[in-house]
Amino acid sequence: MQLPLGQSVPAFTLPAASGSTYSLEEDSSTRPGWRLLVYFRGSW
Repeated sequence: MQLPLGQSVPAFTLPAASGSTYSLEEDSSTRPGWRLLVYFRGSW
């Protein structure tokens, strides 16, 4: 998915490496600003 600069992304939840989940909506409500997501395929 590509989004133009300045366009908001849809809300999503992802599994975190720690076993918990990451919710963009929840994180955005507690910490304003930019997000950088890094995707690692596979496991160690």
